[in-house]
Amino acid sequence: MSKTSQIKVLNTKGEEVKDFVVPASLLAQNIKPELVHQVVVGYAANRRAGTAHTKTRAEVSGGGKKPWR
Repeated sequence: MSKTSQIKVLNTKGEEVKDFVVPASLLAQNIKPELVHQVVVGYAANRRAGTAHTKTRAEVSGGGKKPWR
């Protein structure tokens, strides 16, 4: 039989939403902040829309000087 611990889940206002039950052995592990940071940054990067692009020669407004010969 494994022991469990309850973690309070809070919303952005700091109000308790629900309790989350996790194994106590999970909380006894060493936490590596660098790894947590990598996961959070990767998760946020994957949520990006990624719509950036550059204009082609045809899309650029004219500047008066011929851009190529």
